[in-house]
Amino acid sequence: MSSSRPAQSRFTSVTIENFRGVRDAQTFDLDAAVVIFWGPNGTGKTTAFDALLWLMQGSLPRLASHSLRRNEEFVVSAYGSGRVARVTAKLSVAGDLVEISRQGDTKSSSLTLTLQGQPDLGGVDAEEKLHRLLSEGDLPLPEMLATSGLLQQDDLRQLLRDKPDARYRQLLRLLGLESLEQFEKFVESEYKLARATMQSAKLELDKQRVRLRDLGEQVSTVLSLSASSTSQPSELEALESSVGRTSQALEVQWPSSSASDLGAITDEATEAGERVERVSGNLQRLPKDLPPLDEPDPNLADALAKALERHTAAKAALSNARFRRDSQSASHDQIVALVAAAIPLLEAHTHEGKAECPVCRTVIDSRQVIADLANRSESGSLLAEAESMYRAASERLAQAELILVEARGATEAADQSRRTRVAYEQLAFQIAGDLRLLASGGIVRARFIRSLEIPESGPSLVPWLDHHREILLDGLRDCSAALVDLISASTSASRRANAREDSINRSGQLPRLEALREVFSAELVEKQESYESARKVETAANSLRHSTAAGTEEIFRERFEFIEPLMNDIYGRLDPHPTFTKLDFAIERYRSKGTAMASVTDESADVQANPLLVFSSAQANVVVLSAFLALGWAASRQGLPFVLMDDPLQSLDDVNVLGFADLVKQLRGEKQVFLSTHEERFARLLERKLSPLRVDEEVVVHRFLSWSREGPKVDSRRLSVPDEYVDHIAS
Repeated sequence: MSSSRPAQSRFTSVTIENFRGVRDAQTFDLDAAVVIFWGPNGTGKTTAFDALLWLMQGSLPRLASHSLRRNEEFVVSAYGSGRVARVTAKLSVAGDLVEISRQGDTKSSSLTLTLQGQPDLGGVDAEEKLHRLLSEGDLPLPEMLATSGLLQQDDLRQLLRDKPDARYRQLLRLLGLESLEQFEKFVESEYKLARATMQSAKLELDKQRVRLRDLGEQVSTVLSLSASSTSQPSELEALESSVGRTSQALEVQWPSSSASDLGAITDEATEAGERVERVSGNLQRLPKDLPPLDEPDPNLADALAKALERHTAAKAALSNARFRRDSQSASHDQIVALVAAAIPLLEAHTHEGKAECPVCRTVIDSRQVIADLANRSESGSLLAEAESMYRAASERLAQAELILVEARGATEAADQSRRTRVAYEQLAFQIAGDLRLLASGGIVRARFIRSLEIPESGPSLVPWLDHHREILLDGLRDCSAALVDLISASTSASRRANAREDSINRSGQLPRLEALREVFSAELVEKQESYESARKVETAANSLRHSTAAGTEEIFRERFEFIEPLMNDIYGRLDPHPTFTKLDFAIERYRSKGTAMASVTDESADVQANPLLVFSSAQANVVVLSAFLALGWAASRQGLPFVLMDDPLQSLDDVNVLGFADLVKQLRGEKQVFLSTHEERFARLLERKLSPLRVDEEVVVHRFLSWSREGPKVDSRRLSVPDEYVDHIAS
């Protein structure tokens, strides 16, 4: 695992402000080969890693997947709302210092890049420049970070989570085989184009075959119709023969045998049939005996007028009687009330039969007056007379209403009789009109009606129809049957005439159709040749496609064999499992696509398994760590100049940690290493194992002591080369 190149780029510092768990601006020294973050969980170590990740790619996929709401904020500090988050880092590139700064929030952010002596870059230019400063490869920066740049806690990352074909593409590009990938894409696109061309040619060939087949059927139809039209009798002869038996009921004015004239027979016969049905129905509705149509009876009008006059007078008399009864009733009630009030007063002032009138003070005979008043209050003769008059007036009004109802009924009956007679006369007039039209039609006429003398409209029309009802109904039934036969025969003859005319017209087109068939046949040959040519190109493109895929797979295997010992060396040093001692990526082709799947092997028992299915979380972490470090080494200048490992030591024992420390010793000569741990004994062990012996091996340790709303409290120190080693190197 020798270094392939010296580190050209190195982070020297990072300043975090209002980001995640850091509210107040805090700067971390990063200018060392190895930077260790250690301290208890929850004190801010991962925030420092998140800050570097957000600075480089502008997102935090690890946190975005846990967000429950689209607008949930997880970049800006919860204790610094109202301000944006800001992360600024300084990067040393071949001796030049570059300042990189990103500010924003979860929704959006902007990157600014400042180079010494050059204008500031922003937006897409800054993103592209940062990518070029960190790597010479074309792999997108987020993908490089996910596969060989950043390993966060025990997340198995994109390298092992992706689908096998996507993982294959990633490994291909990480191994510097981008040109093979591009060539394979080009070959695939050429194959798709050739296949589309072949399918289009096949579609055109099929269309041409259908056109030629349809044209051949059209020519055959013309020849068949032309032959049959010369051997058939004329349509007029056939029609006259089929309807000859109907001559007793109908007369037909035979036209020429053209299709249009035969169609006119059908139309007129259909119209005559509808008229026959209408006349038959109307004859059946017409009654045998109609009421006489006499002049209106003047006595009915006089009787109705007198009844109305009598009814009006009775209503007035009843109104007067009601008024008189009500008046007499009110007067009687007043007298009774007066007597009831006066008698007690007279009785109170009577002395020896005499009393003084309380009104005029005249001396009166009180006994006589009291007797008169009592007689008046008990007498109701006037009221009884008024009540008797009211009852008599009510009876007269009831009689007047009966007479009025009878008069109105008689008048309405006479009017209804007259309306019925008029309606039946109108029906008779319509029947007579339809009979005349049937007898004098243009092409089709009813023979039996011509022998009947239909009277003009008048009193004699209804009796005439009633007298000839049965004769007319029998004749109309014969006409209806004859018309049905005529309509059927004329329709058939019209169709044959149309076919004959069409055959004659098509016979004239036969030379043109034959010439067109020759043209279609020549075009079919051309399209057949085009299809065969396109099919050969598609076959060749498909063969090249398979050969390219196989060649790429073979080259991939050869290149992967280069990093396999490196990956297994790392895997062996970390020693995660007692029996599965070999790590590999199985390269194979599935559905014409290259795939790569991680596997571990027990070489003694010849057993192979998927580590994600048989390993514990800690053992799977070692698999990821081994592949992660090996890919980073193999990528060389195509990869990143640093690796960030957030707590890669969890669940590892002391032997694993010692092996890991040895790996970091070698790795720091190739890349800048950032790592974190929450266990103090591992941190102390790493400090001892990574103690620098040369100036370029210095270590910076950031110990996270606690956390508050302002941010983490950190104790930072630098592990430099001891003075005796410096003097020894100088001497």
